[in-house]
Amino acid sequence: MILSDFDRKMQNGVAFIPAKRRFLWQRSLFIGESPDSLCLVLLQSKGSQARNIVPIKAGKKGRITIPEGFSYLAGFTGMVTFVGGGTYLEIWRKEDWDKRDKEKDEIAIEKIRIITGQPC
Repeated sequence: MILSDFDRKMQNGVAFIPAKRRFLWQRSLFIGESPDSLCLVLLQSKGSQARNIVPIKAGKKGRITIPEGFSYLAGFTGMVTFVGGGTYLEIWRKEDWDKRDKEKDEIAIEKIRIITGQPC
């Protein structure tokens, strides 16, 4: 189970999953669009977390190649962020993930302020 996030450089549709996170991904994989089309989803089996699912293969050293259509659709150039969703990984443009992560932090801080009645 992967519940963290990590950044990787995407070059020509290819990215590497780090060794310490690779143990779950050593077989044929599937990739698809997230239901809200904000990111791509890397799956171990076809599931309901994604749509337009197609098979891909992971190399022995964690190399995955994102099909060109998906890479183009997601706007992947440069850095991407892999986000653990338990049994699947979301793949985000780094800029989009950073923005979303910052917004979530701001909401959490506001909720704490409301609950405690103190400024953060």
